[in-house]
This record gives sequence, C-alpha cells and structure tokens, in this order.
Amino acid sequence: MTHRGAVGSDARDGDGAGVMTSIPHRFFIKNFEKEEDIKLPPLGQYAVGNLFFKPDEETLEESKRQLEDVAESLGLRVLGWRRPPSIQACLVLLPSRVNPSLLSPLSC
Repeated sequence: MTHRGAVGSDARDGDGAGVMTSIPHRFFIKNFEKEEDIKLPPLGQYAVGNLFFKPDEETLEESKRQLEDVAESLGLRVLGWRRPPSIQACLVLLPSRVNPSLLSPLSC
C-alpha cells in the first residue's frame, strides 16, 4: 500500500486494483449454470458483482437479504450467489474470522 502512503505489517496486504473487465458469457454458464444450478438470462441481460461481507454467517445472511431487498426495490432480482475461489495462502496473515467473505451476486 506504499502507493497510498501507508505500509501494513503484512507485506502481502493490499487493497486491490479495482479492475473492471467483461467476462465471457460461457464463463458464467460454467460457473453459475453448471456449478451453482442457476439459470442465466440471455447474454447481456444480467449483471454480476463482487461484494465483501463480514465473515460471520448471521451477518452475512442478513446482508445478502438486505441487498436482495434493495435490488427488488429497483426492479431487479438477485438470481443467486456464488463464492469465487480464493487461495487462502496468498491472503493477509490474519485469522480467518476477520477475513471478509467474498460473494458474487447474479442479478437481472
């Protein structure tokens, strides 16, 4: 994090690059339809995100419900959630109870 004028105690710590990119439709077919059993809308008629949540299950479920409620109020529907794979050995040296939960909602 030296680029922001700060240095953490863990050299592997960072805040990410915040990169946005398009991902091929077939990737979503594989990862949502085949692995999560979530039927995709046609190409270009859905959105996916990456959200960080507190790591405890009770808060996680409540946060997901709140996001789904907000989506519904905007005329959107969350079709399902996916937990992207991560390599824990590459993450910050903190106990797993403090690492955030990363989930990807699929909405249309």
